[in-house]
Amino acid sequence: MWKTIFRITVLLLILYFTRPLWEKYTTDYINLDFLQPVDAKVEQWTERAKTSEWPSQMWESIKTNAEDVYNRIRGVDKKPILEEVTAPSTETLPSTVDYEGALSLGIPHETILDVLGEPKRTLLNEYQTLWHVYHEDYNRFTLIAYDQKNEIAGLYTNSPIALLSEPVQYGHSKEQVRRVYGKPLTEMTKGRTIFVLQENEGLDVFQLEDRYVYAFYDEHRNHTLTALLVVAQTLEKERQSMYVSSSQSLRNSYEQLLFELTNAVRVREGKSILRFHDALASTARKHSIDMAKNDYFNHTNLQGESPFERMRKDRIHYTQAGENLAYGQFSPIFAHEGLMNSYDHRMNTLTPKYTTAGIGVAFNDDEIPYFTQLFLKE
Repeated sequence: MWKTIFRITVLLLILYFTRPLWEKYTTDYINLDFLQPVDAKVEQWTERAKTSEWPSQMWESIKTNAEDVYNRIRGVDKKPILEEVTAPSTETLPSTVDYEGALSLGIPHETILDVLGEPKRTLLNEYQTLWHVYHEDYNRFTLIAYDQKNEIAGLYTNSPIALLSEPVQYGHSKEQVRRVYGKPLTEMTKGRTIFVLQENEGLDVFQLEDRYVYAFYDEHRNHTLTALLVVAQTLEKERQSMYVSSSQSLRNSYEQLLFELTNAVRVREGKSILRFHDALASTARKHSIDMAKNDYFNHTNLQGESPFERMRKDRIHYTQAGENLAYGQFSPIFAHEGLMNSYDHRMNTLTPKYTTAGIGVAFNDDEIPYFTQLFLKE
């Protein structure tokens, strides 16, 4: 019995890893979308295996043997060696401008232009001002917002390098952060609504004399600091609701910002930069609109279509794909940080093989945003 199970397991492994040989001949007759979750789990298992020695050795052995079988069938004597190109370390990356620890609230816009130059792009945010996006191939990623006096009133970064003049930085423990800033808020009031802040949200909000500090923690790295959002008291108090009036400009900005945040964290974690895919974004947006309009939240729509079926319906071709969903977060920053604290969503975001992404956002009647994030390998 055990020999039979072993033989079946080996056969299944061979079939899976030799898929490039037979897949193109079967897709016209058999829908292989059911293999997408398997691909995702294999990718996640690979990432986990990298953190310990014996699973990594076993994984490499399985891959080597399967590739040998594949090459023998194809008649290839020797497979060319492909080196995976990863982003350079942020610790050694040369910077065109040295502004470590120099960014703080109140700095005039003119000074920033003199030091950093023009931003990569500007995006409308939930404070009804603009995020000025700065990065160097997504290293040293920084968002800067200005108030009516044209002085810095908002800052965000997820960079391992200390770019802000705050007394905490990436990698500090939650205990260290709380020792510096004191007791975090348990609720925030916007207009007539009180928003309760949960302890398990991966976030602390601190109200200081001149600013609010949002400290985001990485729950998969012992709750260490992974990003900071700093907002001037005046700007925060001008915002009368956590959810702002939606518009096409806000939707487009939310989509682009989530894409920027995704690439920033991928580069920080040594992964490749994704390309934006307009058709994929359209597919994602249609799903967000459908969820917002029909009041549901699910990877499968009300017609029973999976993400993979929706992509195929829109004639989007891929060899591997995945989808992330978020709902109810106050902004793309909150959505992104929340996704990174969910293991499966985190693995989708950081899957090395993905080359392309499309993001779609829609708002329901209460202005609550729905985020759909699609990834694929072409």
